[in-house]
Amino acid sequence: MKTVKSYFLIAVSVLVITHLAGCSYFFYVKAGGHVDEKVEFQFFKSLDDKESTKFNVLDFTVEEYRNDGSWVIVWAVRGEEPLSSIEYGKKYKGLDQAVEAKPLSKDAKYRALISATKWPSSGIGRSGVGFYFDGSGQLIQEKVAEN
Repeated sequence: MKTVKSYFLIAVSVLVITHLAGCSYFFYVKAGGHVDEKVEFQFFKSLDDKESTKFNVLDFTVEEYRNDGSWVIVWAVRGEEPLSSIEYGKKYKGLDQAVEAKPLSKDAKYRALISATKWPSSGIGRSGVGFYFDGSGQLIQEKVAEN
């Protein structure tokens, strides 16, 4: 009887893991802008896409790297809002500001992390992008790894 229960638990575990893996996906974020102006993050199904894609944003966080190796949140929104891009610090109807936007600096390194569902369907996807600003304040996106 123990063997049957063990096989049943293994079978159920495999089905759950397979289902969860099938419900998740990856997409790409492209960042652009200027430290003293608008900083925007656009969402794409692939790196080759020319037009951004609408995703149902659940969570968007921007973190700043510190010299001690830690990351500190400088802006975070949570909720649910269908968007094809998001602007740093902007308020959105369906997203609550978990952390109010702090000024960005030319002297820091950042990363943006997002969780979203394919709008209007389901399945949670995650993505992120690293960036910094050059001496003139222009945003420089770190190289994106292909999946």
